[in-house]
Amino acid sequence: STECHFPDTLILPENFKDSRMKRKGLVKRIQAFLAECDTVEQNICRETERLQSTNLALAD
Repeated sequence: STECHFPDTLILPENFKDSRMKRKGLVKRIQAFLAECDTVEQNICRETERLQSTNLALAD
C-alpha cells in the first residue's frame, strides 16, 4: 500500500509549484489593478477640486 502513495508524492510538487506560480501571477495582477485604482482616485480628487474651485469662482 506504500507504493500507492509514492506516485502522489512525485506528482504533488509539480502541481504545488504550478499553483504557487499562478497565485503569484494573480497577486501581481491584483497589485497592478489596485495601483491603477489609486491613480484613478487621485485623478478624480484633482478633478473634483478643480471643479469646486471653478464653481466658487462662478459663485463670486
